[in-house]
Amino acid sequence: MDRFRTLLCDITNHCNNRCVFCFNGWDKPALMEENIFKIIIDHMYDYVEDWILISCLFEPTLHPHFLDFMEYIPKNKKDKIFFTSNIARKFSDGYFYRMAQCNFHHINISLETLDENKYKFITKNSQGNFYRNLKVLVDEFSKVRNHPYIHFITMVTRDNKDEILAIARFAKE
Repeated sequence: MDRFRTLLCDITNHCNNRCVFCFNGWDKPALMEENIFKIIIDHMYDYVEDWILISCLFEPTLHPHFLDFMEYIPKNKKDKIFFTSNIARKFSDGYFYRMAQCNFHHINISLETLDENKYKFITKNSQGNFYRNLKVLVDEFSKVRNHPYIHFITMVTRDNKDEILAIARFAKE
């Protein structure tokens, strides 16, 4: 079998945000079954050169077994696996500490703005969880030796274009 450069897969087709730049439709939520995830990790891993992206278009933490899936990944396979999250939903205590102990390379956190009011507009999410969650995630990850890396991604829009340098500085810090 030929090797693939990257494997992109979503474990759910749902998101808690409705970002102004998003092109997704919002069908009835569906979830990847555990046996499919295990096939990806157990069998597809060896056929992928660079990355296995667990979430490319939707919010993986909405899957009720997301952390179970991440805990399934063996240490020797973590180097190719990452996911993207908006970390904007309500999480239980200890969620990010448990996540920090999982075997994946990094998390991409969608950081669209540093301004809470702009955040509410850009993401259409007014729950106010993102900035609180970001602080907790960083604090909890710092308690775990060899935790996964934290990366930030952003979509430049007319609503945040004046903040791009500030977002870059924030992410670097």
